[in-house]
Amino acid sequence: MNNLQIKLISVRGSSLDNVCFEQNVTIYYESTTNREELDVVILSDLILQNEDLKQAFDSSEAIIYKFDANNNVISYDTPDLEEINYLENDKILAMTKSYIITEFGRTFKYYQGGCECLNTYSKTPENTHLWIETASGDLYFVDDDDNRVLLKISKHNRMLTTITTRMKNIEACWYEKDQLAIYFVDATSTQFTGWYLNISDDSITELGSYFGTNMDVAAIWEDDGYMFVVEREGTTAKTFKWVSPNWILRDTEPLEDIGVPVMVDYTPVNPDFGDCATFLVKQEGKIRIFGYCDDIYGISDFFWVREIGSGLSLPSAINQKAIISDDGYYWADDSHFGFILKDDSDGKNYYYIFETFEFGSVSRIGEYDVCLVPDRIKGYGGKAFHISEPEVYLISSDCQLIPLAKPHITDSIIALSNNYLLTAGKEIYHIVDNEVPFDFQIK
Repeated sequence: MNNLQIKLISVRGSSLDNVCFEQNVTIYYESTTNREELDVVILSDLILQNEDLKQAFDSSEAIIYKFDANNNVISYDTPDLEEINYLENDKILAMTKSYIITEFGRTFKYYQGGCECLNTYSKTPENTHLWIETASGDLYFVDDDDNRVLLKISKHNRMLTTITTRMKNIEACWYEKDQLAIYFVDATSTQFTGWYLNISDDSITELGSYFGTNMDVAAIWEDDGYMFVVEREGTTAKTFKWVSPNWILRDTEPLEDIGVPVMVDYTPVNPDFGDCATFLVKQEGKIRIFGYCDDIYGISDFFWVREIGSGLSLPSAINQKAIISDDGYYWADDSHFGFILKDDSDGKNYYYIFETFEFGSVSRIGEYDVCLVPDRIKGYGGKAFHISEPEVYLISSDCQLIPLAKPHITDSIIALSNNYLLTAGKEIYHIVDNEVPFDFQIK
């Protein structure tokens, strides 16, 4: 820590009274810059104490650091100032509790706790996987009170409107940014119906229905212009493909449970596979990772990716059944999957990481009672939130859970997306993420 050359920020004006020094650290005062309501103090090689907020930056590298109670660096990353400002080589000049100032003279607002409350609404989503933020910033979600109802919160005016009320409960959805569409499936135990929403005008296109018995729809996804639905009948999973005007049964697989999928590109492993929906499943009493490929070598099938082990189960809550990919690919050396599993021996939820190097090592990271939320806009990476504590995590490039600044909210989080979180108190907060543990937006 003493060898780390960093600049830290006084967030209490120009006074240095609240600064705590470490051994063998040279302290010197560089300059004070007054910018309207800002009183920015630029300091070097010191540790700043400010209650539970301790942060630092290295202006030469544009790196922001976060410290724990013992002044150890617990997280750091580089804010993408070039992407945000559309200018090259911009650097952090100074930082306060609320603002970041760059060498090019831009001021960024930094929200302590990582979020600001936008509004309180009368409705909440059924689960975080039925809460979709589009690339344009609009929110679509299925009403928790009536699962037949699809609602929308417009980024433009923050108004809550009803898009449609279906005949059956909406069970699953899949967002395709490039097609400006969200695919949905609504279902009962004897019928499911697929349809999609064109988010450019909120028009609906009906596809068709399939009739069966004792059906439990698990997921819907789109691949290469086709829609797929997987549903379970007892311990048998059936996968259907929409080939107008019918749903065609493509695969039958014995599965005791199945989670929420993520799309992964398996081309580096097998060029014929391409993008495949990838799931956590329980089969023959064991947790496994499966991918689904359609019409490869003339067959359509779930294929075995990795066996995780026995004595484990998928969490009971749908919110916690997602699997995360760190880069959207299955490489032989540097890709990772993150997921939550319940240990059957103690009933607790633990976070696991599967590293694909040499076909895989699986690590149990620790007890984390969190919900993983894939980044539906990029298609990989994402965030996580604690189911009972107001805590948000960033999924790092190797699927580690990096704590973001703790939101200053009193209610638990029930849904999360790229830029928004929703609390049990029905408050929507804006979180501006730049893939670092410090959230800010241009002012």
